[in-house]
Amino acid sequence: MPPALLDGPDGCYGSADHHTTRGQHMDIGFFLLAFGLFSAISGGWVALNVRGSATALDRWAETNAELRRHAQRDLGPATRSTSPAIFRYFGTGIGLSGTVLALVGLAMLL
Repeated sequence: MPPALLDGPDGCYGSADHHTTRGQHMDIGFFLLAFGLFSAISGGWVALNVRGSATALDRWAETNAELRRHAQRDLGPATRSTSPAIFRYFGTGIGLSGTVLALVGLAMLL
């Protein structure tokens, strides 16, 4: 790369434009806040089994397992591998992780 392309606007390679600015921190903060809130709400929705969401995920997983067995020409009895409680535990972990991300994003904005 020619040296002119590496230089900053003032001709100095290590100019202030190459450092992180407050605007970049705000962008990351907004992203973490939005992603964290989405994760906390959706994880909490499953963890609390609102409107049967964990049960619906369990039925969906059973249907996919049955379709996979049929695609492999296995017509034997269904094997039960999950329960709604597993999805509720995963939802709890995702909800708590989302809460932490939202708090970190909020701290970066302040």
